[in-house]
Amino acid sequence: IHIPKRGIHGRLEPRRTDDDGLPDSLHELRALEAYEKQTMQHLERSNRELKEELEKEDDADFREAIEDNIKVLKTKGDRLLKIEEKIRELSPPLEIPPGQLPLAQEGGYAIPAGQLPAQGQENGAIPAGLDL
Repeated sequence: IHIPKRGIHGRLEPRRTDDDGLPDSLHELRALEAYEKQTMQHLERSNRELKEELEKEDDADFREAIEDNIKVLKTKGDRLLKIEEKIRELSPPLEIPPGQLPLAQEGGYAIPAGQLPAQGQENGAIPAGLDL
């Protein structure tokens, strides 16, 4: 866009979306996860009920409905896996990886791995003024 009299210059670009088509919000992802799980539970219950009816009497429509539900369950299961994977990617880790110390420990603080002591101190030396 270029409007010289108004001094407006800009460029319109299409909204960026991820290739996965999923939102980047954890809140929205968790809502999608809950929705997919609930719909899958309903489809599974429906299939159980249809199978019970088929045991009583064969019905082509019921068989077709079960087959359709199985296809939808597969699609929804694949989508749920993608949603759960993205939630894991966006969520902060719940555990401290092995070999890494937390910044605060009971009774004091630990120097994070890879950081050096303050300048002028030797490794293991107690800073001046501290009587331990």
